[in-house]
This record gives sequence, C-alpha cells and structure tokens, in this order.
Amino acid sequence: VLDVGGETRERMGELIPQVDRRLQNDGWERIVLVRESREQVRVLVFNDDESISGLVVMVIDDYEMVFVNIAGLIDLAAIQQLAGEFDIPGLEHLEGLEGYEEGDTGRDEND
Repeated sequence: VLDVGGETRERMGELIPQVDRRLQNDGWERIVLVRESREQVRVLVFNDDESISGLVVMVIDDYEMVFVNIAGLIDLAAIQQLAGEFDIPGLEHLEGLEGYEEGDTGRDEND
C-alpha cells in the first residue's frame, strides 16, 4: 500500500490503465473493473483454461494505491478470504465471480 496524492495520484491513475492493457495484450484476462468517482479497482488473472496461475490486483483512490501480484496456482476464494482478514482493498470484488467456486483452483482432482 502506497500513500499517494496530488501529482503522484494523477500519474498513477494514468499508469494503471496502461498496465491493464499491457497485461491483456500478454494474455491476461480482466475479471473485475470498478470505477467509482476517483477510485479504480482492476483484477486480472492469467489462466490456461485449466488453472489460474497468476493474479494482479490494482487499486487506487485519492489517498492510497495497492498493487498485488501473485504467481502460482491460485484459489480465488482463499485469496478473497485472506483479503478480508488483512484488509486488502479491491479483492472483495472477487465474490460471486462465475466459474470461481470456493476452494476451486481449476485443477483436476487427479492432479
């Protein structure tokens, strides 16, 4: 979590959409986009149709910026639970996403 304000906030607010586009061009999928007033929340995943192997969360408001990058097999329900326990903003938007059931990493039971 970075404290931002003024000119820094404006630069970071412009950088986040650029990073979002770059990640999508590299095969990442945006699963959450929230724009309310001056707050932005973007969550992207990298998957291969069988598992989620990367998660990026970018959040900015008038005062703070959060950038989270997680690599490896990911259980979105577990990430959301941790987000609540550690007060990580933006990850509450994962709740109820289609295709990401609680405890589901996307792996086959035989893996």
